[in-house]
Amino acid sequence: INDQYGHAAGDRYLRAFSDMLKECSEEEDLFFRYAGDEFIGLTCDGMLYRKIEELNTRKARIDEMDFLGVSVGMARYPDDAGSISELLELSDKRMYEFKRARDMGLKP
Repeated sequence: INDQYGHAAGDRYLRAFSDMLKECSEEEDLFFRYAGDEFIGLTCDGMLYRKIEELNTRKARIDEMDFLGVSVGMARYPDDAGSISELLELSDKRMYEFKRARDMGLKP
């Protein structure tokens, strides 16, 4: 987005995406921008993963930009990992697995 439309457009895109996250989450869910275009979500809602995945079916436009979709990587405490760093590492790994599967035409 930044390369094609500029940083101001990239900022508007991230704000609009943040609004989309709010639409599919519960009031008590928390989202934080982690780095660049990555967000961390804290939730007790087991369905949030599916709700966020549904964003990929939208044919939305944000300003003059097409919505590019969402790649999701999720890890649960304490089932998957016992520390914040382990949760981040595992969810990051799963996000890249999601992207690879999607790019190969598989359903992530």
